[in-house]
Amino acid sequence: MSKKIISLEAKPRSRNRATGVSPERWIRGAGAQATKRLTIDIEENLHKRVRVLAATEGRTMADIVREALEEAYPDPGRQP
Repeated sequence: MSKKIISLEAKPRSRNRATGVSPERWIRGAGAQATKRLTIDIEENLHKRVRVLAATEGRTMADIVREALEEAYPDPGRQP
């Protein structure tokens, strides 16, 4: 088994005014879109259906939920 080596820049402890790197920007990475966490309660049956769908399609549950939300609430500024 080979070991995967990942190099990361040092995690900033506070906003560095000289470089402009904040801990939040470091977490997101360069050019990444800001994200927010959403916690919802759903019925067990729905959770199981989404989990099965994710497993059969080789996707994550989060990707399925994001896609469903994007379909239901499209960005009016985004072109089709």
